[in-house]
Amino acid sequence: SVQSEIQNHGLIIFRGQGLIGTGNKIVVGYNAVLDIGKNFKITDMCNIGCFREIRIGEQSRIVHRCQVFDSNYHYVANFVHRIVPNCIRPVQIGKGCWVCNSSTITGGAILPNYTIVGSNSLVNKDFSNIPESSMIGGVPAKFLATGFRKVENCAKKHEINLYYYNNPQKTYVIPELDTCD
Repeated sequence: SVQSEIQNHGLIIFRGQGLIGTGNKIVVGYNAVLDIGKNFKITDMCNIGCFREIRIGEQSRIVHRCQVFDSNYHYVANFVHRIVPNCIRPVQIGKGCWVCNSSTITGGAILPNYTIVGSNSLVNKDFSNIPESSMIGGVPAKFLATGFRKVENCAKKHEINLYYYNNPQKTYVIPELDTCD
C-alpha cells in the first residue's frame, strides 16, 4: 500500500531471514555498514539513516514509526570551544531488543541484549552499563527496570491469550519450569 525506499551506497548485511514492512525509508551512505541479524522485524513507517555503522542484533524488533539514525545530519559549530564535533556515531542494538512504536535511536546509542525501549522514547546515549532484559524509556530515555522480556514463543503466546480469554480479571503466573529463554 505504501512504498518503501532503500538508498544503498554502502553495505547492507542481512544475517538471515527477517521482515521489513511498508512505508520505510532506509538510507545507507557511502562506505557505511548496516548489519542486521537474523529473525529481525522492522515494521511499517520506520526510518533508518546509516552513515557509518548501525548494528541490529538478531531477533530484534523495531516497530512502527521508529527512527534509527547514526547521524544528526548537521555539523554544529561550538564557538566557545572553537570546535565542530563529529555528527556521526555508530549505533548498536543488541540481540532480542524491542524498540516500541514512535521511538528514536540516535548516534552513540548502545542497547544491551533484550532491552525493551518504551513507546515515544529518545535513546541518545550508551546503555551498555544496564543489565540485559531491562526496560528504558522517556525523553531522553532512562533506565526503568530489569527482568523483562518480550514473549516471542508462539505456543506460549497462545497459552497466555487463552488464559486471559478465560480469566480476564486474573494475572497469568509464569510456571516455575519456564525460563526467559
